Amino acid sequence: QTSNAKYWWFRKWWKDMFDRYAAKATSPDGDMGPDGSNLEQNWCGDENNRGMLVAEIVSENKSSVLVGCCGIIRGAESSPKEIDANETTFSIWKMSVDENCQGKGIGGKLMKAAEDWAKTNGCIKLRMITTNPIASWFYQKHGYEWVEWTWLEWIAFRYFGGYINMGKWHEKEL
Repeated sequence: QTSNAKYWWFRKWWKDMFDRYAAKATSPDGDMGPDGSNLEQNWCGDENNRGMLVAEIVSENKSSVLVGCCGIIRGAESSPKEIDANETTFSIWKMSVDENCQGKGIGGKLMKAAEDWAKTNGCIKLRMITTNPIASWFYQKHGYEWVEWTWLEWIAFRYFGGYINMGKWHEKEL
C-alpha cells in the first residue's frame, strides 16, 4: 500500500494499519492465506463473480515473486448472501502493489486487467472505496470519479484521508 506517500505525520499510523491488514489477509484463515494458499478457495471458486488478479516478477531462473494483486467481485458487498448473476456493477476490494515496485506501472496494468476481466463477465460500472488519498489519486488518474462528495469532504479527504469520512467511493463506466 502507499503508506510512504502519506503526509509524514500519518505515515506510522498508515504503515501500522496496512501491516495489520496484510497480516490478517495472509494468516492461515485469511482470504489470501500464507503464500497465497487460500487465494483459489476464497477468490477463484466462483470465476464469473469473483476474481483475484496477481502480478509477478519472474527471474531468469524461473522463480517468481508476487508483487501486486487486485481482487474484484460482482456487486458492492464484500460477502453477499446471494449473487445476482445479472448485476452489472463490479467492485474492487483489494488493490496492492509491493512498496519496492510502486511507480513502475504495475498498478496501472492490474487496473487494466481488472477492467478487462470485469467487462468480460458483464460489468458496465466498476467501483471501489478507499480511505487513502494516494490511492484515490491513482484511481482518478485511471479515469475513476468520486461519487457524491462535497467540497468540505474533498478538503477533509485531501488532507486527512479517511479519518473523517471513512473513505470515498470511486467509479467508472466501462
